[in-house]
Amino acid sequence: MVRLQNADSVKIEELAIRCWPPCIPNKPIDYMGLGLPVISSVSGQLHDMIEKYDVGKNYEAGNPKDLAKRIVWFHSNRGRLKEMGENACRLVKQAFLADDISNSYADFLVQIAKNSQREIQVG
Repeated sequence: MVRLQNADSVKIEELAIRCWPPCIPNKPIDYMGLGLPVISSVSGQLHDMIEKYDVGKNYEAGNPKDLAKRIVWFHSNRGRLKEMGENACRLVKQAFLADDISNSYADFLVQIAKNSQREIQVG
């Protein structure tokens, strides 16, 4: 991934990522963590996140003209590209850091265990 730090952006294709629409694939999060805005045709939460947090551009899957339009926009708007990359990196730091997610998940599992123990004692 070190070589990606020299990239201006990363393209994510719907066909390359088989993901149930409500999920967010890991690869785009990895790229955004490097400060790279994404050009994506992935639907669902990733699509919405790209628009809401201004971390890249979406294009219509299977539409090469729409993809070309986004690439030209990125090339013509270098300042905005930099802003999107900064937004992407900030978003990942705020919402997707592994330690934070692991701690939240551990807390969740502890709570389930506590609730299960209560049910066993009552039952």
